[in-house]
Amino acid sequence: MYLDELHELLGNSPTSRWTEDRVILGICVLRNLFKNLLLSESEMRSDIKDGQLMLLNWIKRLNISPEALMHMPISQLPNPPGPNSAPYQHFHAILAEMTGSNSAKDKDSLSTSIPESPLMHDIVRFLHEMTNKQALNTEEQVASQSSDSGNTFFGSFRRNASKRRTQNASFMAPKSEEVPQDYLRELASLLSGSWREKSPLTGIPKIQFSDTTSIQISRVDRENGRQVMLYHGTVGSVGTDAPLLELLAPLWLLSVVLSPEVVQKDAPLIKVVLLKWSPSQAAQETSSCSNLELDQIPTESMSLTAPRNIRVGRIAQYVKQSLLSMGIQIPDSGENLADIPIELLCNGYLVPPRYTMAQCQTFCWKNATPGMVRLRYRRKQLL
Repeated sequence: MYLDELHELLGNSPTSRWTEDRVILGICVLRNLFKNLLLSESEMRSDIKDGQLMLLNWIKRLNISPEALMHMPISQLPNPPGPNSAPYQHFHAILAEMTGSNSAKDKDSLSTSIPESPLMHDIVRFLHEMTNKQALNTEEQVASQSSDSGNTFFGSFRRNASKRRTQNASFMAPKSEEVPQDYLRELASLLSGSWREKSPLTGIPKIQFSDTTSIQISRVDRENGRQVMLYHGTVGSVGTDAPLLELLAPLWLLSVVLSPEVVQKDAPLIKVVLLKWSPSQAAQETSSCSNLELDQIPTESMSLTAPRNIRVGRIAQYVKQSLLSMGIQIPDSGENLADIPIELLCNGYLVPPRYTMAQCQTFCWKNATPGMVRLRYRRKQLL
């Protein structure tokens, strides 16, 4: 989506009447939903240069067991996640609340009688496996465990959950064959990546979401086709939950939220045929119509292939340049493509210059001939 259109959609003051800058709407939404996750990662890792999981980092720095870490008040951790975690909130209670094991209890309670959730069991088991294999020292040691997919969190989670066969075992993560062999290496690279120097929020329009907006991450279980919930939180809680999301969120989601780089795929192409407009094609022919007619551009310029996401104003600019090369006088319109004194019609509809060719094909051409669009050009009619 073009940035000026998105600002207009959000009710923001437009930065300019025309911009060629585009954003991927899905990425824009996800980065705003998980903004607190990014901010929390930045705070937690302000003095940590490697991509080690924060849970493993705290276990090493505090020299405590995974069980002790899960019950330790989050506010007492070095570089705690945030913002604004409650004074006595701990990961054990968060996981119990998330999986419905603690619906009647307060998440901020220090009570150790909170039932242990299957998710808590698997995370603790995974942390024990990682510490026992001495994967805490460097990013390379963490990554080296990725050669066996069963040693990843997702692999052990699936295996252990299937053994227990409890009601809450539906929190199964992807099967081992779905986990990339270099999962932990990719994760470590991401967590130590370029988002430190360049924020992924740079250039992303701000979308306001309530802190109470619910966020659920789920997957489809291939064995029974049912939706399996992996994470349940809110826009306001993802900051505190950041160390858990390093394990629970899929790698593609973490990459979207934390990596400033976005892979842009080439847009599909469309064939555009350009023909001159004639007064006989006007709905009501008047004497002023003849002043709108322009010469036919050269045959070699009549047909072109363009990306579907290119704006119609760019096509009008192409027509203008073709006419100028023929010696036809066209008034100078400045740099703003919306002001080019040439307008394009499709199926009798006047096409706004900010329309993309995809919009033109959908709303004006209406797939009369799939894969191509015929446009007629004329001088802009003065009101």
